[in-house]
Amino acid sequence: MPAIKIIVSFIVFYFLAVFQAGYLIHFKIAGGIWNPLLVAIIFLNFFEKKEDKSGLVAGGLAGFYLDLFSSYFLGFFTLIGILVAFAIKYVKPLLETKRFVSFALVLFSGLFFYEMVLTVALITRGLSFNVFSIIINFLAGIIIYWILRLFNVLCWKKFR
Repeated sequence: MPAIKIIVSFIVFYFLAVFQAGYLIHFKIAGGIWNPLLVAIIFLNFFEKKEDKSGLVAGGLAGFYLDLFSSYFLGFFTLIGILVAFAIKYVKPLLETKRFVSFALVLFSGLFFYEMVLTVALITRGLSFNVFSIIINFLAGIIIYWILRLFNVLCWKKFR
């Protein structure tokens, strides 16, 4: 099953990267932009089983696509994607995965970690910490979480 998840992630992440680089870049709010690849990394790593390691591969793959569409040096976003995935894998056993508060905490922490690493690594290029990016991605992640949860509830009622 992890091989299928990686193949699907390969295709889906490509379209998310094209969507982000070609379309979402035009919709900045105070310098913040929605990063669907980062939100997808957080979702995959938070909701996968403990023993499954395909979320780390997905983090690297999403980071690789961000590298392809960015002006920064190759491998930078790949490393950040893997670091975010490792951080979530490290924190996840401490939390209960069925609770919304746990997901919100991991989502915010992952976004904050991403923004901090990005800011520290690229401070010489004039990049500064962007709170609006965290807010936009956090709100998008929460909305997607509740849509998926509603869809899951509706599907379970339909199949009973």
